[in-house]
Amino acid sequence: MLAVIGIGYLLEIVEIAWLLWVVLGLKLGIVIFSYHIPEKEVMRHTAGLHSVLQICLRPEVTAFLLSSLLMLFAHGAYYTFFSIYLVEHGYDKGFVGWLWATGVICEIGIFFIMPWLMRYFRLKAMLIFSFACAMLRFVLIGQYADWPVMIVFAQILHAATYGAHHIAAMMVIHQFFQGRHQAKGQAIYTSAAYGVGGALGAVCSGYTWDWLGAEITFLISAAAALAGLVLIAWKMRSFNH
Repeated sequence: MLAVIGIGYLLEIVEIAWLLWVVLGLKLGIVIFSYHIPEKEVMRHTAGLHSVLQICLRPEVTAFLLSSLLMLFAHGAYYTFFSIYLVEHGYDKGFVGWLWATGVICEIGIFFIMPWLMRYFRLKAMLIFSFACAMLRFVLIGQYADWPVMIVFAQILHAATYGAHHIAAMMVIHQFFQGRHQAKGQAIYTSAAYGVGGALGAVCSGYTWDWLGAEITFLISAAAALAGLVLIAWKMRSFNH
């Protein structure tokens, strides 16, 4: 009996170690491919007539930054409790690890096909699509945790909810913040989305997880994604890049 238990633990350790090497290989792939990206010619730009504060106070810019905050807020419960949530529903830890790897693979995949997508779709449409996918993803995770197929599909949607959203968001930032303001615009976007949004999402999901349960917490995440979608569709009407 002890021998069987020992073999089981050994197999689990080997599976986890193999998964870590797979994830490491994917990350190294990103590094290698990044060296093949052509350098953009450095050009001297003027900062323009408007200050960074004036740009941020434009309705479409404010709406975009708030929507980005909401997207990362919506991911707070996912990044904090997803693994724990699935283990509590009876999933093997190795399978949970492969789910995370699936998300990474899909994220890398969208980076490769994004140049092709940008030939046919506007940035605003990509943002709306990513928020719609986020809504669907968190509803599936919250309501269909016992359905492995649904959970796998939800992980595939990571390509849109993180990959496509982040790329489109960076392109939008470059449109809003011209010249020397681009670096400041990226810093503001990163602080608002990944800083404030990610932190608030993680903290608030901890409270709602205890008070309301996992299912309601993921529904709140879906609602946050819906709010972000409404902001993009409503306040960025004039944005047609």
